[in-house]
Order: sequence, then structure tokens, then C-alpha cells
Amino acid sequence: MRTAEAGRSFARDRSGAVALMFALSLPMLLGGMGLAVDYAMVSRQQAALQSASDSAALRAAREMIIAEPSPTRVQAVAKRTVDAILSEGGRVGRPRIDWTVASRLDDSSRSVIVNVSRPVKPVFAKIYAFLGFVPDPWVMETSSKVILSHNSKLCMLLTGDNGTVLELRKNARLTGTQCSIHSNSRSPSGIRLGEGSQLVADLVCSRGGINNQGSTIRTDTLNDCPPVEDPLRARPAPPVGSCISASRLVLKSGTHTLNPGTYCGGIDARGTAKIFLNPGIYVFHDGDLNVTHDAEIRGKHVGLYFRGAASYFRFRDNALVDLTGPKDGPMAGLLIWRDRANNLSDKAAGRDSSQTNSVNANRAMRLTGTIYLPEGQLFIGAKAPVAQVSDYTVILARKLELLDGPNLVLNTNYAGSDVPVPQDLGPIGLRNMRLTN
Repeated sequence: MRTAEAGRSFARDRSGAVALMFALSLPMLLGGMGLAVDYAMVSRQQAALQSASDSAALRAAREMIIAEPSPTRVQAVAKRTVDAILSEGGRVGRPRIDWTVASRLDDSSRSVIVNVSRPVKPVFAKIYAFLGFVPDPWVMETSSKVILSHNSKLCMLLTGDNGTVLELRKNARLTGTQCSIHSNSRSPSGIRLGEGSQLVADLVCSRGGINNQGSTIRTDTLNDCPPVEDPLRARPAPPVGSCISASRLVLKSGTHTLNPGTYCGGIDARGTAKIFLNPGIYVFHDGDLNVTHDAEIRGKHVGLYFRGAASYFRFRDNALVDLTGPKDGPMAGLLIWRDRANNLSDKAAGRDSSQTNSVNANRAMRLTGTIYLPEGQLFIGAKAPVAQVSDYTVILARKLELLDGPNLVLNTNYAGSDVPVPQDLGPIGLRNMRLTN
């Protein structure tokens, strides 16, 4: 009897059932908790990954604003950006890069697409395995797309990487309608705009910053832009032949027609002299081109190349300047070119921009083509608009300075000119970036 009662009592006893049920359900509870923790972890990492891919797409898209992009360059920019962002806050020392970056250009819509993927290791992977749930390797993926619209044209590239490379002093004006301006300077004052000055452009892209001291800026601006290399750095210089003139040619009055060739000692046009340049290349060897007083210089399809000590161009006073660059030959598209070595000598000597290449003439109305001063500087101090009737004007120099009062006009009628635009200048680049995911 006691044995039968003991059996019935054991059957009714539930004191250990909770523990047994808990033990049986524990893996499922831990699995649920693990999923919640892992979901939160993945969400945070997914957000970080998306932020990195967005930044990479925006930065890569800026390449399209300032230069014709290549897939290699865009990929390098995108990967460098993602690596820098995802490496922040990681372990001390060199982080382990376990993410993949892929970018591509969509020419049909003028956009950059960046995809970033990264494997995920769940915190509770062992519990999932115990439960028999062994998922494929977890991989997070994000995609960012930046679309650009509105054609813009690069008409000014300032290659100096420190200090102020573009300065508009009091009341100076730089007018570049439908035109983009790029500064390579890392300085917060890489572009300095004085009181009363005015800057008009489609876009100003600055590697450093803009120091606005009371100017009017009618343009979109971008900071932290990538530096742009001189796109003409590998272009071979025109040959320097024997001297047409062995000494400095001084012209004070009358009308003079000159032929292409090498002018040793330079040309000094002053007074009321009128100079007509036949088409071709004019090499100024160890001498400058000085046009001053009421003198005039005109030429169509001419290239002016300056080489040797004291080889500068200086347009001053009430001189008239009406020049159009070559349409073919070694200086095709280049109206003015000053030798890199001499520009570097000026830089090393610390010469002021006003002592080198200058446009101070009040009738410098046409400068069609590219003014190419690799490592050089340009000073503009005219009291009247400069280059205002040119089809187009492109300036590539280390530094540009506008004195009080001038208005440098950078037209962009590339299609209307028979003077070609050098590759990687002119009608390239876009603006108005729009991020889509």
C-alpha cells in the first residue's frame, strides 16, 4: 500500500518540472537573446558601413567635378575613403581590413556607384550551431550612388599646394560664368577674397579653404577637394631655334609685322607702335615681351613661349592686346607658355607676382586660349575688364593675384572657337551632386 501511494505521489509531484522545462528551453532562450544582440550589432555596423560608402561615393564623385575621371582613379579614391573611415576607432596598431570596396562609373547617367561589403561574425555563433542552425557566412552589403548633373567647365587651375594661390584684393572681380575654378592649396586661406571683391563662377572647388573678408561670392563652393595634377606636365615644349633678332627689339612707333621664330633678348613695344604677329610660335629667349604706353599687339593663331632668364610677358598702361592661340602644332590651344624651370627659379627666389608675368593694360581685351604658367604666377592689375571678348580663356598657374579694381573675365565659348582646348581642361566636370541609395 505504501509503495502504491508513493508512486501516485511521485506522479503528482511537479517540483522539478520547471527546472527541466527551463533546461530544455534554455538554448532557445539564449538563441533568441543572441539574435537580438546580434541584430543590434549588425544594425550598428550596417549604419557605419553605409556611412562609409556614402562618403566614398561623394568623394569619388568630386573627381568628376574637376577632371575627366578614370575607373582606376575613382576606385582608388573610394577605397582610400572607406579604409580611413572604417579604420577609425579600431584596434591600436594596424587594423585588419576585412571589407571589400568596388566602384564603377555609370556614363549614361553621369554617376558614381560604390559598393562595400564586410563579413559578420555573430557573437552567439556557437549557440546557433548547437541549435543546428549553421547559417552561411553573414555578409553585410551597402551601395551608394551619387548622380551629377549640369555641365561645368574648368577654366582655372591653381597648382600651388600651400599659402594663398588665388587672391582678389579690394574691389577686384573674377567673372567666370559657367566656369569652374580649382585650388590645390591646403591652406585655410588658399583663396583670399578682399573687401568689396566679387567672385562669379559655376563652382569653386578648394582643397583647403576660402578666407572671405567681405566679398560677394556668386558661386557654389566645395572644400576638401582632391588635388589635381598639372594635366599638361608631360607636354613637350616647342623647339628653340636660332635667333631672328640677336638683341632686344625696341619698337616705339609705326606699324611692324613680325614672323614666327626665336627672339633673343625679347621685344619692347612702346609709344604708339603697332605690332602684327603672323601665325606661328614666337619664342622669347632670355628676354621679355613688354607692351606698354599706347602700343598695340595683335595676332591670330599665335603661341608665345617664354624660356630663359627674365623671360616674362608684361602688358601695361593703355596697351592694346588682341591675341588668339594656335589651332594646331606643338602649342595647339596654348596662347602663352612660360618654361617650368624659370618659374621654379622665381619661386625659389621669392619674387613677387607683380615682378613676373603681368596684365596691367587697360585694353587687354582678347586672350583666347590657355595661359600656361607651370609653377608660375600671374598678376593682373588693369583698371578695365581683361579678356572680355575672348571666346574662351583658361588659366593654369601656381598663383593668381588680382590687384584693386580689375575684372578678369573667363569666357567659356569653347564650341565657338577654332582654338582647341588642351585635354583635361575646358568642357569637363559636372556639379550638383545628389546622393541616392
